[in-house]
Amino acid sequence: MSKVVKYKTNDGKFYDDSEITLHHYKEPLIKVEDGHGYYGAISGTADGMYIQCHICGELHKNLGNHLKRAHSTTGREYKERFGLAYQSALVSENYRMQQKNRSVMLWHNLSAEEKSMFIKRLNDGRGKRGKNQPNIKLETKNKRGTCPDQLLDKIKEVAKAIGHTPSKREFIAHLGTQRFVHLIYKTFGSWTKAVTLTGMTPKNKNHGKGGCRRYDDNELLQYLVMFTEDTGEVPSQSDFFRGLLPNEGLYTRRWGSLENARQVAGVYDLIPKEKLV
Repeated sequence: MSKVVKYKTNDGKFYDDSEITLHHYKEPLIKVEDGHGYYGAISGTADGMYIQCHICGELHKNLGNHLKRAHSTTGREYKERFGLAYQSALVSENYRMQQKNRSVMLWHNLSAEEKSMFIKRLNDGRGKRGKNQPNIKLETKNKRGTCPDQLLDKIKEVAKAIGHTPSKREFIAHLGTQRFVHLIYKTFGSWTKAVTLTGMTPKNKNHGKGGCRRYDDNELLQYLVMFTEDTGEVPSQSDFFRGLLPNEGLYTRRWGSLENARQVAGVYDLIPKEKLV
């Protein structure tokens, strides 16, 4: 009988190893030597309350202070060491949602002038960030829905379900969402190339010119609306980093900022007021 391993939280609780899980990652994963969990993946409790430190195994809602105090390392050094995406927040899912909902509530309480000033400061500071970020991709590749193998598997699953090679329209109709299509274009360049890689013959040829997927303004705004309707949440930067929406840069180039795009799409009107309390 295998021994049950217990992990301690920073506030004195304990979780069994069976209660530690991974979210949004596709196997195979590489186990950390002399540590805990896997490279390129963040482990946490199944209830979303805590995430696990790769170094010591302790569970925290926010790893930032723990890394400095217990391991004399920064969040950036930690991410580089364990192959985590630079943009990934080292906080639990519950903590992330609390911070996100708090930000939405604060936004609703701002006056029009305060909102305008906030957007200006955001735009002024945008060009100063992200110039020297490390090219860390392992975590992104491991995440479900962004991994090339996972995308090809989805096409195969739809083909099996409908009994023939799906067209792009049939793929979207069967899944009931368009959110995987932009990932397929981004990863493989075209629908035809992706279907070919599954070993199937494409039903319809892509008559576009190839290259990166192009979106019109209405389509980009509709992605924001669909995401909000599906999840009941306002699209945040972390949602873009996790590959759940088209590249955030498309929105900032066309509307000046992500916040401007959210305003134009009207996503705040889709969130029930009671959920923000």
